[in-house]
Amino acid sequence: MPQLQISLSDEAVDFIEREAKARGLRTSSELIQELVDREQANSRNELDQMLIDSLDSGPAFPITDEWWEQKRAQAAASMPAATR
Repeated sequence: MPQLQISLSDEAVDFIEREAKARGLRTSSELIQELVDREQANSRNELDQMLIDSLDSGPAFPITDEWWEQKRAQAAASMPAATR
């Protein structure tokens, strides 16, 4: 398994070691792996939710060059004249 060397404060190392022991883990590496796994799962869940939200956001329509031109014109019209 690949290894990663990181620098942590003494307080962070103490916390990791205490937390690993409290969870019944053999090493602090196991705790770090659990935390990384959990964060990856959370990221996947967030992405899944964004995809679901986009599917529920209304009917799909094509994004054309004309659509972009209209959006740019709307954005420019909403900006103060000095910043255009």
